[in-house]
Amino acid sequence: MPSFPSPKASALPGAALALVLTLAGPGSAAADEAEIAPGYNACMAASFTDDEKYACIDEAYEYWDFRLNKNYRALMSVLSKRPDKKKALQKAERSWIVFKENMAAVVADLSGRTMDERMLSRLYLAAATRDQANLLAFLRDSID
Repeated sequence: MPSFPSPKASALPGAALALVLTLAGPGSAAADEAEIAPGYNACMAASFTDDEKYACIDEAYEYWDFRLNKNYRALMSVLSKRPDKKKALQKAERSWIVFKENMAAVVADLSGRTMDERMLSRLYLAAATRDQANLLAFLRDSID
């Protein structure tokens, strides 16, 4: 069973609290309803070392990073006859990548420096990538 920090609910805005609860791993109420990526909860439940936990998080990130790239390419293809929209998407995606990396650094800095607390930064990357992948899929599907 992973040992993640237990932030005070009153200290976190709603979205941040939802992120922490969802990513807290097996045993939390939110984690039982949904997991960050297929197999994540089972992986975390079977993990005893920090390295094993990081591997679970990295697998979740890779799962969504693959989908994000697939959805981005598909959306760019749909926009092939709309070069202005294609260029705008490319610019926005590049900005989002910088934002995501900067925010992960802030999450790591503000959440502390113990091994478990630093996991929150990696979990943020997985969740942000998941959300962006889903947004790109939605946009792709809404244009078709």
